[in-house]
Amino acid sequence: IKNHLIKKGIAADKLIFERHGIASFFFNQERISVPPYKFLYSGRTIKSKGFNTLLNAWLNLDESVDRELWITGYPVSEDKKILALIKKTSNRKDIIWLGSLNQREIAKIYLSVNTVIIPSEVYEIGPLVFHEAIASGCSVISSDIGGCKELAEYYHNRSTTFKAGNATDLSKKILLQNKKSDVFPSNGVCRFRLFNLSSKSEIFIV
Repeated sequence: IKNHLIKKGIAADKLIFERHGIASFFFNQERISVPPYKFLYSGRTIKSKGFNTLLNAWLNLDESVDRELWITGYPVSEDKKILALIKKTSNRKDIIWLGSLNQREIAKIYLSVNTVIIPSEVYEIGPLVFHEAIASGCSVISSDIGGCKELAEYYHNRSTTFKAGNATDLSKKILLQNKKSDVFPSNGVCRFRLFNLSSKSEIFIV
């Protein structure tokens, strides 16, 4: 963006770069270690956010007791193709829908999550969820375009990328991340509601 503005004639010394600010309650919180390995998607169920790519990638994987995909929101979408994919996941016990959450509730969810997936297929400036995930001690798998790519390079010790829109590549990165011993010390407790689409039941994790 800076280079683009300079090309448009704006003097470089007039440009100031500042990253997003996030709420203080995302920092310095006690993490929780409870198997299995947990991946999180926090965003809208739309194509531009790469949600269809994420579901296809997860469906490429065999169901395993060693990993779960947690998704904020509910299993609905205005996109008919994505809705069809959601229905394909209805028998999977390794996909958990978290329902509608406010920022403080999401902050608590991060504490139990190992890796956040940001599969965006648009050139975002810098997804806020990326900063929140890193601040909360999570690893990140993101698409390799725009602000996602930039932040993955900036937070290179905790991040990896996959080819945007490529479900096969994302599946590979999920498996590689799942093999890592990225389980955090169990030194805190929180309680939150989960909804499993397969069993149509609510689960409380303590």
